[in-house]
Amino acid sequence: MNRGLFLSIPEPELEDDKFTSYTLAESYDSTLANTYKSLYESLGEVYYEYMKYLKKMTFVNGIEDFHGNRDFYHLVKNVARNIAKENTNSLSEKQKNLFIIKGIERNFAGLIIESNGIKETSLQRIKKYYRYFNDNVEIEDYYDVKDINGQNIEDLKSRFLLVISKPSLSEFLLTTILKEKNKEYNYYKGSPFKDDCKSEEYILKILNKIQLNMEQEKVLILNNMERYILVYMIYLTRISMNLGRKIMQELLWDIQQMLIL
Repeated sequence: MNRGLFLSIPEPELEDDKFTSYTLAESYDSTLANTYKSLYESLGEVYYEYMKYLKKMTFVNGIEDFHGNRDFYHLVKNVARNIAKENTNSLSEKQKNLFIIKGIERNFAGLIIESNGIKETSLQRIKKYYRYFNDNVEIEDYYDVKDINGQNIEDLKSRFLLVISKPSLSEFLLTTILKEKNKEYNYYKGSPFKDDCKSEEYILKILNKIQLNMEQEKVLILNNMERYILVYMIYLTRISMNLGRKIMQELLWDIQQMLIL
């Protein structure tokens, strides 16, 4: 008789999200996590309501899965790291809100939702929920893309960001930020020729250049590299595991409108 095993992970309930948020914060500093327990639990509430909203909007293709648990986890981690740096039990409301809003902006941007002719961004929606669960605290809807990308470059423990734009704008945005921060960087553009794309020698040459720049701890901007993405991502994963830090800061794909940070 043939047998099959079916594994199903149920959607987290509200209490699950609140507990997860608090538990993640505990991994950074258990004392501070307990001090700001209500703050972390409110992040769980905000995320839970936001995901409920996305599920209601399933008539928009792909919207339900645009954000998920990974974004939530990194939001909590961003906030917990910033609070741990301050190492105080008496953060002002202004400081707490700043940490949370910056965390939201770094992890929940990028989505435009249209319903009944009205457009709304994912940031506007999730900030509404944050206001609701925090006594209608005053926060701005203004979102500084340049500032958020700059923060991600400076934060070596951050995740990679995905920025969708025209290729020329992506390149300008990156180089402007790096120059302002006095960061050394190199820009490499992949060959468009078919023979180079199939050449093992060419791929090894690309990897050698990447390795050299990583050893010098420079920022890399890689353009037109989608053909080699699997090769150098595997390579970067191995290097990152060996060195124990985030090696490559910037990844640029010239696929019409895609930039990966």
